[in-house]
Amino acid sequence: MRQALKHWNSAHVAGYLQQREIEWKYNPPAASHMGGVWERQIRTVRKVLSSLLKEQVLDDESLNIVMCQAENIMNSKPLTAVSDDASDLKQ
Repeated sequence: MRQALKHWNSAHVAGYLQQREIEWKYNPPAASHMGGVWERQIRTVRKVLSSLLKEQVLDDESLNIVMCQAENIMNSKPLTAVSDDASDLKQ
């Protein structure tokens, strides 16, 4: 990793990011409360994994399956409140 960073052209990368108006924002390492949405998602994944695993040791294939299950649970949650009114979908 250190060797790769030595060969990294930071001026080229900075120019590329500036052209696309990409701005990096860093969180302090000990400030997980500043992560907001992604920290909440990490907590949800940890909760799902702890409920599925219960101290089990997994091989690579089993871990892949469990992570896919966690992904499915995460993706099945709605991003916003869901209305019970059927006419909300009609515009």
